[in-house]
Amino acid sequence: MELSVDIEKRFPGFSLQVSFATAGEALGLLGASGSGKTMILRCIAGIETPDRGRITLNGRVLFDAEKGINLPSRMRKVGFLFQDYAVFPHMTVAENILFGLQYLDLAVEERRRRLEEKILQFQLEGLEDRFPGQLSGGQQQRVALARALSVDPDALLLDEPFSALDNHLRSQMESELLKTLSDYRGATLFVTHNLDEAYRVCESLLVLSKGRISAFGSKADIFQSPPTVTAARLTGCKNLSRARILSPHQTDQIEALDWGCTLHLPFSPPSSTAYVGIRARHLRIVDGPGGVNTFPCRLGQVIDTTEGKTVHLEWMQAVEDVPPKSRQSSADDLAGVRSFAGRPQLSMHLSEASWNRLKDRPFPWWVHLDPERLFAAAEDPGLPAQ
Repeated sequence: MELSVDIEKRFPGFSLQVSFATAGEALGLLGASGSGKTMILRCIAGIETPDRGRITLNGRVLFDAEKGINLPSRMRKVGFLFQDYAVFPHMTVAENILFGLQYLDLAVEERRRRLEEKILQFQLEGLEDRFPGQLSGGQQQRVALARALSVDPDALLLDEPFSALDNHLRSQMESELLKTLSDYRGATLFVTHNLDEAYRVCESLLVLSKGRISAFGSKADIFQSPPTVTAARLTGCKNLSRARILSPHQTDQIEALDWGCTLHLPFSPPSSTAYVGIRARHLRIVDGPGGVNTFPCRLGQVIDTTEGKTVHLEWMQAVEDVPPKSRQSSADDLAGVRSFAGRPQLSMHLSEASWNRLKDRPFPWWVHLDPERLFAAAEDPGLPAQ
């Protein structure tokens, strides 16, 4: 089941221009607010009309600007779960689920069968005659999802479906959605701001920046080696530095301009490289100097998290320049140790056990930026001239 999208939609001061195709797997859409995520869904569903381009779904043309084709929403076989669910307040649960079926050429018996199937699938037994105002948020969401799937859609569009739920209900509904998607064979587009959620639900990611595609590919590839700085930031990378390739003769080295150091790489960075980065969970504190990409640092700040500590590390001057007494200083005795205040701190994630083993170690600490975990990223494509 393939969905192919190649469209442009212009607004004053903003232009959406994307081209991608996805088959029967969940595709996550990531991007800052206003980057065009929801607009893509609305164009696919027929709620908005692109200015140019073509949209096809399972071989059917939904929209073609050149040929003047623009199917109405009810004929597209697209299910849409809105952020606010958009269940009809004046209709009962049963009437909401049956709503989309009125546009299909189905016998009364088939409509009744589909209704009963969705009532059971989404655990809505006994609620058929209730109105949305009599339901909880989770129940309303299940009604909206049942309505979206009742038409047996070729594509399912999910616009931040869990954003209005508390953490417990969010986890429960995510589990139910994963179960639903495991049996669904259509194309799925999933808009979210939650990185963990995107990683659990989606197989591939489409990262947007100002209406353009910043990255598109498998979630594993994009998290491991984001191709652009926006993709790196939106997938949660905290450690990024502007970078400069040293020379064609030093293809395994790159200068991290913001960090003030030269890093060794296990690959030749592409000519488009503008940033170098490493994720917080990939930093390590080692026993001493001497290793490649190993630098002196000291503790800057410690932040408690639900899974341990986030530690901010300050770069230090070369250890041979640190007074001997300061080399044995702990976190409570930093006199005489000078850090490079102009350099951005490095962010590092530690478990409670790792933090407890490390916290009383004298400075300097030696932070290791594993060459195998470093990635090179390009700037995002610029906006076209207006």
